Amino acid sequence: MNSAVERKTCPADDVPIVYSTEPALGFIHGGLANRSFWDGELNTFAAHHHLIAPDLPGNGESGINRKEWGIPGFGADICSVLKTEGVKKVVLFGNSLGGPVAIEAALLLSDRVLGLVGVDTFQS
Repeated sequence: MNSAVERKTCPADDVPIVYSTEPALGFIHGGLANRSFWDGELNTFAAHHHLIAPDLPGNGESGINRKEWGIPGFGADICSVLKTEGVKKVVLFGNSLGGPVAIEAALLLSDRVLGLVGVDTFQS
């Protein structure tokens, strides 16, 4: 078995069903937002996945005392959160500014990232 977090449920017929919550799903909000941007998705996927939805620095409940601001720092922040959570495999979702942050995190995390999903990001 892989390093996935295992959970168990018992449907109506009481037959135990074991399932894995990996890969984790990481949700990165856009500028001038916070993790609550993803509440609909978090509520939808919560029963079956390990979900990560941090507030980027300067947003929501995260700190504001950063000396240098930018995509590289935000990407490193996402890496820190995922490593702290022990995530081995993740699919990253990035909205607007969160798209480039997801790419930066993916470059830093290499083989841990299975995929990237951009939502309303990289407009021309």
